[in-house]
Amino acid sequence: MNDHPQYADSAALLASGRRVLEIERDAVAGLLPRVDDAFAQACAAMLGCGGRVVVTGMGKSGHIGNKIAATLASTGTPSFFVHPGEASHGDLGMITRQDVVLAISNSGETVEILTILPLIKRMGAPLIAMTGRPGSTLASSAEVQLAYAIGVAQPVSVTVSTENTAVIPEDQIAELVKQHFSMTPRGIIKHLNLLRPIYKTTARHGHFGRTPGADGSFSWEKTDKAAALAKAAGIKMK
Repeated sequence: MNDHPQYADSAALLASGRRVLEIERDAVAGLLPRVDDAFAQACAAMLGCGGRVVVTGMGKSGHIGNKIAATLASTGTPSFFVHPGEASHGDLGMITRQDVVLAISNSGETVEILTILPLIKRMGAPLIAMTGRPGSTLASSAEVQLAYAIGVAQPVSVTVSTENTAVIPEDQIAELVKQHFSMTPRGIIKHLNLLRPIYKTTARHGHFGRTPGADGSFSWEKTDKAAALAKAAGIKMK
């Protein structure tokens, strides 16, 4: 028995698959301005390395780092992944001064990586930092720092999915969203009034599908922008 009849339509599945590829395409295109001198320096450091490229990272960054190391190794650059948590318990001995260390951390403040930084620096192995925060501890400690798209104020792309219920094109809705909402972290925090403790209220029964409270809780459930969006789209609200 199909528990999700809305996904039985082949056209909807194809549209969803193409939309995912479009999102990924736009995200990759948004990285083009970030291929700069730092990128060239990182490449030069790895190509001129007399040892191996040692990649490290925690959590999702670790999974990505593992893939980077595997890809480098399979394309002719000696490389392997070291888990930063294991490194401080003996695996740091796998790294030598002839190696280049590529450390990945969105915040640039991952404790497990910061713990081994002094040892890497003392060893003399060049450090490349890939981080979303150029001013972080990790970035400041590196010879080369690569910043990626998570650190930018505006999103690389805005995509709307209505699951084929829209009365106007989804691309048009996305443009209206960008025109009527501030998509910067500061703008989102200000509009939703997120800098206040609402933990008790939101700790149970989920965060979505709730009624906005008088105390400002569940502000993301408000529809206060609906009239402005409908007017801009030329739609009459019922």
